[in-house]
Amino acid sequence: MSSLVRPQLDSYCEDCGPTVRRPCSDRAPTVSSWIASKVFSIGYGPDSPAWERNILFVEGVSTSSHKQSIAAVIAHEFAHMWFGNLVSPKWWDVLWLNEGFARYFQYFTLAEVEKDWRIEEQFVTAQVHTSLSADSVNTSHPMTVDVASPEQISAIFDTISYGKGSCLSSRHAKDLRISRTSHRNSSADANDLFTALGEQFTEDVGPNLLDFPTIMETWTLQMGYPVLGVIRDYDSGTVTVTQERFLIRPSTGGTDTHDYKWWIPLTYTTKSEMDFVSTETRAWLNATDTRATLTGLNVDPADWVLNLVYIFMFIMIQGFYRVNYDLTNWGLLAEYLNSGDYSKIIPVNRAQIVDDLFNLARGGYLNYTVVLDLVKYLQREVDYIPWNAALTGLNYVEKRMRGADDYDYAVFKSFLLKLLSTAYSVLGLEEAPSDDHVTKLNRNQILTWVCKLEEPNCVQKAQEIFALHMTDSQNNPDKLLPIRANKRLGKFTELPSDDGITDNQGLVVPKCSLHLLAHVAPHRADLKSVVYCTALRHGGEQEWNFLWDRFLAYSNVSTEQTLILGILGCTSDETLAHRYMNLSLSKTSGIRTQDLSLVFSSVYNSHEIGVDFAINFLTIPSIFETHGENKQRIERGETLESSRCDGFAEQPGNGLSKSFGDLHREQETDFATAFGSPLKQFIEDNQDALGSSAVTSATNTLVSAERNLAWLDAHAQTIAAWINATDTTTVAPGGGGGGAPSSYSSTTVLLMFLLSTVSCWIGRF
Repeated sequence: MSSLVRPQLDSYCEDCGPTVRRPCSDRAPTVSSWIASKVFSIGYGPDSPAWERNILFVEGVSTSSHKQSIAAVIAHEFAHMWFGNLVSPKWWDVLWLNEGFARYFQYFTLAEVEKDWRIEEQFVTAQVHTSLSADSVNTSHPMTVDVASPEQISAIFDTISYGKGSCLSSRHAKDLRISRTSHRNSSADANDLFTALGEQFTEDVGPNLLDFPTIMETWTLQMGYPVLGVIRDYDSGTVTVTQERFLIRPSTGGTDTHDYKWWIPLTYTTKSEMDFVSTETRAWLNATDTRATLTGLNVDPADWVLNLVYIFMFIMIQGFYRVNYDLTNWGLLAEYLNSGDYSKIIPVNRAQIVDDLFNLARGGYLNYTVVLDLVKYLQREVDYIPWNAALTGLNYVEKRMRGADDYDYAVFKSFLLKLLSTAYSVLGLEEAPSDDHVTKLNRNQILTWVCKLEEPNCVQKAQEIFALHMTDSQNNPDKLLPIRANKRLGKFTELPSDDGITDNQGLVVPKCSLHLLAHVAPHRADLKSVVYCTALRHGGEQEWNFLWDRFLAYSNVSTEQTLILGILGCTSDETLAHRYMNLSLSKTSGIRTQDLSLVFSSVYNSHEIGVDFAINFLTIPSIFETHGENKQRIERGETLESSRCDGFAEQPGNGLSKSFGDLHREQETDFATAFGSPLKQFIEDNQDALGSSAVTSATNTLVSAERNLAWLDAHAQTIAAWINATDTTTVAPGGGGGGAPSSYSSTTVLLMFLLSTVSCWIGRF
C-alpha cells in the first residue's frame, strides 16, 4: 500500500494546496504515525485489530476489495489535513463540510492514483445510490441540521453527512482554494462555501443570473430529495417534468407539513443524440414549481429520453434525484437495453436506470412488471457497475421472495441464474494474471450470487478448490505461525526471541510472517469468500473446523480474520452455527467485541435457513443462565440500560444505539417478515433484562416485518407470473427456500441487537 500513499499526497497538494504546518515536499517521515493517530482517533485503540483492517494490506492474502477500502480510508484521513484541520466547520451543524468533502476527495484522489480502478464510476453506486437510499425515509435529516448535545452530534456522523455531503460537493478543487485562502487556519460555514462557489462561477463563466445560496439551500436545509416525473407528449414533442419528494415508504398520518421543493438542473440526452459527455444544464425546475413544460426538444416519438447521471468529477446537484418516466418511455428504454446496442448507454447511466427502477417499484411508484421488462437485459450485461446496482435491487427482492411458495421461489431463482448466465460465462471461475482490479471485483460479486443460487458447476468447482486447499500441507493451520490467539490456546510452541520481533504484548512474531502467510494463502485471493462460503454451505464439520483453525492462525492479518468471520456462518449445519455463535460469546475464543456483528450477520444472512438457526439460538432456555454472575444481575432487576455493556456500545458501527439509529436514519435494512411471532415472544419473555428502551426499539422494528409481509402479498405472485409468462425455462419445484415463513428474510439490525444483548449479559464484555 505504500505505493499509494505518496501519490495520494501529491494529488492533494496539487489540487488543494499545501497545509500550513508542513509543506507538501516535507511530509513522508510522519505519514505512518499520522495515519495511525487518525484511525485511532475514530474509536479504535492501538491494541484493537479493528484499525488493522482499515490500514494494513497483505499482498496475496488480502482481497482486492480490502485493498480498495484500505486505500480509501487512507485517502479520507489525508483529506482531513485540509478539510477539518486547515479549515474547520464553525459548528457541528455543518459537519458535512468536513466529512462530505473528505469523502468526495477520497474518491477524487484515489481516482488520480489508480486510474484503472474506475473509481469515478464506483462513486455512483457506492455513494450516490447509498445516499439516495438513506435519504428516502421520513426519519432522515437535512445536511445542515441543528445539534445541541453530544448525542445529537454523534447521530449525524452518518450517510447523510458523509455520502450526501460528498454527492453535493464542488466540481472543482479550484473553487475550494478561495474558501481555504480566506479561511485558512480558521473556520467556515455553508454560506462561506456558497459565496466562494458563486465567486468562482463568475470568474469562470461570467455573471450568474441565479442566486447560488438560494439554489444550494434547497438541498442542504431540507431533508430528502425529489423524484422527477417525466411525461412526454408524443404528438407535440413536449415534455412535462414534475417534482415531489421521493419516499421509499409513503407516509401515513405523519405530522410533517413541510412543502418539499428543490432547484433542480435538468440535463438529458436522447437515442438520437447519445451525448453522455456534455454537462451543460439544459433547463431548471425551480423551487416554486411543481411542474414545468419543456418545448423545442425535437425528439422523435420512437426515441427514448434519458436523464443523465455524471461520474463524480462532475457532480454537484446533477443526478441526486430519481426519475420516473411515462410507461412508453420506460418501454423504449427496455427495448433498447434488450438489444445489441445496450452498451451505447454508458455504464453509470445503466446503473442509475436499474437503481431507480427497483426503488420506484419498492416505493409503489411503479409495478414490478416494468422493472422485470427492463432488467431482463442483464442477460447481456457483463460490466461491474450496472451489475453492482442490479444486485443491490435484486437482493431486496430475492430475500422477500424466499417467503413465497416453493415453486414461485424456484422460478425466481431460475430467472436470476438466467440473468447472471452471460456474466458468469465471461468471467469464469478462475482468475487470470491479466485480470484488472475491477474484473476481480466483478467476478467476486457474480460468483457469490451464482454459487448462492446453487448453480451446479459453480458449487462443484468451489468444493474442488477448497478440497485442494485443505489437502495442501502448506495450508495446514498447524504449520502456520505461533501467533497470539494460538499461543494463548497452547496450540504452538514458542519461538526464540532472536527469530523475530517482539510485539507490544510480548509475543514473538517472525520477520518473515507476512511473506509466509502470503505463500500459504490460496492464490485465488479474490475467490476466497465464494469458495469458503460454498464449501461450508455444502460441507460439514471438517470444513468448518479447518476455517476456524485458519481464523485462529491469522490473528496478525486482520483482513483475513474478518473475511473468515463473515463466512463461518455459511454452514448448513445448525449445530455448527450454534457452536459459532456460542464461541462469539466466550471471552477466550479469539473473537473480538467489535467483530460480533460479523458473526451473527454471517449466520442469518448467508442463506435462508440461517434465520431459523439464529431464532432457535435465541430461544435456547439456558442462554441467559449460562453464567451465574449475569443470572444474579437479572434476578436483581438490572436492565440493559443500567448494565455496563460499554465495550460493545462504544465500538464504531456496532453500538446498540447506533444500530437502531442506523435503522431509522439510513432506511430500513433487511427485516424478517414471518418470524415476527418468535421475536415478539423473545422480547416479552426478556423484558426485564432488555430494558424499556430496548423493548420499545425492538417492538417498533417488528412493524417493518409486517410491512414486508404486505410486500410479499402484493408482489410475489405478480413477479412469479411475469417470469412464467415470459420465460420458457423449465423449473423443478423445490431446491430450498420458500414455503416456511421463518425461512423468509433477515432482521439484520434487530437480530444483531438481540444477540449482542445476550452477549452483554453472559459476560462477553
